[in-house]
Amino acid sequence: MFEPGRDTSEATLADAGETDLATAASAFTRIEFEAMARKILAAYHLGRKVFDRVQAADSDRYRKRMPDKAALREVSLHFAVPPATAGRWMTLGALLQDLPAVRAAFLAGDLSESRASLVAHAVVGVDAEQRTAAEEAALILAGGASTNAVLSDKLDELVIALDPDAAADVREEFAERYQDVRFAKAPYGQVAISATLGLGDARYLQSRITGLIHHYLCADDPRLPGQQRADALVAITRGRTELECQCGSDTCGARANQKPDPEPDPDPADDADADVDAEVAPKPDAASAKPSTALVPTRSAVVVVTDAPTLAGLTGEMVPFVPGYGVIDPAHARALAEDATWTGMYRESQRFMHRSDPTDTDPDGRVSMLRAGRPRKAGRIHVPAHLGGNSQTGSALVRVLSRPPNPTPIDPTGHGGLLVPPVGALDYEPTDAQRRAIALTDHHCRGPYCGRPVAECQLDHVKPYNHAHPIDGGWTITDDLIPLCIPCHQFKHLEIWIPTLAEGRAVIWRHAVTGKVIITWP
Repeated sequence: MFEPGRDTSEATLADAGETDLATAASAFTRIEFEAMARKILAAYHLGRKVFDRVQAADSDRYRKRMPDKAALREVSLHFAVPPATAGRWMTLGALLQDLPAVRAAFLAGDLSESRASLVAHAVVGVDAEQRTAAEEAALILAGGASTNAVLSDKLDELVIALDPDAAADVREEFAERYQDVRFAKAPYGQVAISATLGLGDARYLQSRITGLIHHYLCADDPRLPGQQRADALVAITRGRTELECQCGSDTCGARANQKPDPEPDPDPADDADADVDAEVAPKPDAASAKPSTALVPTRSAVVVVTDAPTLAGLTGEMVPFVPGYGVIDPAHARALAEDATWTGMYRESQRFMHRSDPTDTDPDGRVSMLRAGRPRKAGRIHVPAHLGGNSQTGSALVRVLSRPPNPTPIDPTGHGGLLVPPVGALDYEPTDAQRRAIALTDHHCRGPYCGRPVAECQLDHVKPYNHAHPIDGGWTITDDLIPLCIPCHQFKHLEIWIPTLAEGRAVIWRHAVTGKVIITWP
């Protein structure tokens, strides 16, 4: 085994074995991060000194921005980077001055530039009294094997949990500044349209477009999916409630052209009391009947995953999130409930119990899995009278995230600690209930550094399913199922990294040769 360092020659690397190189990878990465941290902080301090010097020497009020420009140019030229990069480094260096724990982790090589920037921008706005706890929790999140996009969403969740009211204010300020619709010239007589809309309005528009396509176009429509969406948007903006399929067939298979189910034959007993002389109106021809536009969605169904107290405006334990979007502040969740058809997903217990049957309860009677409420119409959420004296969610500090460094495996056999397989556990395919329950806790692929949404993943047995003897392999229970995208699923079966499901639905990935451990969290 060679000693990794900046003086390691390429010949040494070429002669090293696979295991030695894999072991040295972490050391080389840390060296890179440590050097980057020092370069960025050096750039910040250089820019700061240039700024102070130019500002002290130049009192011309018409050149008041010269200190900024001079600092930016000096950093750009001395570090041989574009001004935009210099500005990014100086901004990060300035943020780190108020975040000692994040700065120390960056200098120690625990963070890349991108992750240090994400953490710094997320935490610096937290109230000073809560910032130390926020730094600690954010560094735990940043140390996880997640993509930057997933980390950003987790940091948003943390910030909302610490101060929901401030998060709501930021959301409203962002909407006031950035909500817009823009039109730009595109080649060949086309126009590119971009828009920033509120979540509820965007989901409404999305459901209208999807509804028109699914209802009026058959599988043989020749247009590409993007063109179908564009034509549906034009139809909506022009006030049309139908979309013409271009399959060219007289027997188009679109839903709008399907005949309604035939009415059941009348019960002879009902005819016995009928007036034989009564005039019966002729039934319209079902084939010529115009399809009803009622089948096209006109209101979005926003799925809000939260707990009941948060939705009611009280101090809850969950930060609400919208599947396919991410976390939102509690006030936003309540606004969506007032303005759209919504379905609440309720977590009765803060601890995810990991039992094979989603309907099982623990000895204290707590429901083990998230449950869906019924679809509800728009309307204000009223606080129950017996809870009316409680404070609003924003006035309390929600529990700061804490993850054990060595989570305890649930059951390496894939049986979830059960002695007898429950109903369906020996079937290979997971049930729809299991898919829904896992999707509400595992929002992304559980492979290391993968952020593929759970909707694009397959449920895979952590302990492989034994097709010949199902009782001996991993069972089809929530304690042995994780979502994996197709590439991560295929890579898992190479058995280079062996996964184990642990408490809190942590997945411990252990390298089969080096023993290195990577842990992913939901």
